[in-house]
Amino acid sequence: MSINTDRVTDNVRMECSICHRQFTKPKALPCLHTFCEECLRSYIASNPDSEHARGGVPCPACRQTIYIPAGGVSELPDNPLALMITHNFIGQDTGELPPSYQTLFGEKAFDPEASDVSFVDNPSVAKLVHSFGSHGSNEEQCTFLSGLAINEITNEIVVSDCSLNKVTIFSLKGQFKRSFVCNCSIRDVCVTAQGTLLLSVSRSGSALLREYHSDGRLVGVYGSHYHYENPYGVAMDSMQRVVVTSLEKNMIHLLTEQKRPSINFGSKGSGPNHFFQPYFVTVNGRDDVVVSDSGNHRIKVHGLNGQLKLIIGGQGHREGQFFYPLGLCVDKWDNIYVADSNNYRVQVFSPEGQFLSSPVKKTFQYGADVKPTNIALFGDNKMVVALRGSKFCQINIYQFQLSAHIRSYGGKDGGNCCSLLCCFSPSVAYDEM
Repeated sequence: MSINTDRVTDNVRMECSICHRQFTKPKALPCLHTFCEECLRSYIASNPDSEHARGGVPCPACRQTIYIPAGGVSELPDNPLALMITHNFIGQDTGELPPSYQTLFGEKAFDPEASDVSFVDNPSVAKLVHSFGSHGSNEEQCTFLSGLAINEITNEIVVSDCSLNKVTIFSLKGQFKRSFVCNCSIRDVCVTAQGTLLLSVSRSGSALLREYHSDGRLVGVYGSHYHYENPYGVAMDSMQRVVVTSLEKNMIHLLTEQKRPSINFGSKGSGPNHFFQPYFVTVNGRDDVVVSDSGNHRIKVHGLNGQLKLIIGGQGHREGQFFYPLGLCVDKWDNIYVADSNNYRVQVFSPEGQFLSSPVKKTFQYGADVKPTNIALFGDNKMVVALRGSKFCQINIYQFQLSAHIRSYGGKDGGNCCSLLCCFSPSVAYDEM
């Protein structure tokens, strides 16, 4: 199945929603919305929102708090696909893409008519077995998919919507079961060992977390010292200790199994022990903390004591690189699955950080701004991917056998820098980085 070029260009919003004109120097925000550089600069300068004083500003489209780099709007990454659409997607005179976009999706030129975008029969991608969900405000619908988790006790898929502040629960086959609305702002969700739902929250006093039964009954509210944290990602380790990311402080918080403050690590920056917009987090089988350091376009692995163990990626479009990675998870072998959102794909890495596969690619075939934003696994070979775009919300279930897609790799086979030891001296203490 090939992409219909007309459908791609028709489905994307081809103008900046601030100036309502064709994009000029389009800049991508971590919330995945795109605006002209000058429009963003003017908007930020005139925004009276209190978040601005602390370095944040609400996105003009979704109102999610966005933290601007220290160097200003110009340091936000360009949106290459929006640039291509601005150039009429295909060169008007030559029928070719502008040269600077020839390697947009790796070393091979981006070809909108390529035949390798099938979700079913092509062996290089996962097999789509079911899709469900839609955009809207009805009980079973979503408008801004954020959290995604599997409740292995009840065999259910749990989705959080940070726009409607709603938790929606589906069967593993995608059948709607129930939903409930929270009276606070919610972000990510994870499932406790008891089957309750733990949500990262804001506008809930000073609370960082809320715990609910799956029918919406409140179990507890946790965190009394986190009023300005703007928490997002949440996960639990094997001992039921809680890990929460902070977009405001650009750090990771660890809480005890009683959900009391323990330690935190990280600060704003691009160095090896810094974060910039760490959106999502998961914990592997060794109780290492795996973070999508979205603003730095990389994945980081830390021990529970904050010690840096691994850095994967950097900004780019080639295998092993990222453009605003968001949701992530690990399998029983500790392979890392990443929703590489602005590259419109899912990437899989070994526990050591070697690139293994891109089982889902080119999600813009659903619409040019449709991107994977979160991912979860269940069973032996089922992969759940949340897709979000302009007036688009959908959840796909894929069948994917990782062993069938692993390719051989070597330390110098064009791979990305993966191991901490190849970049930094092991003798350097955490606090010195």
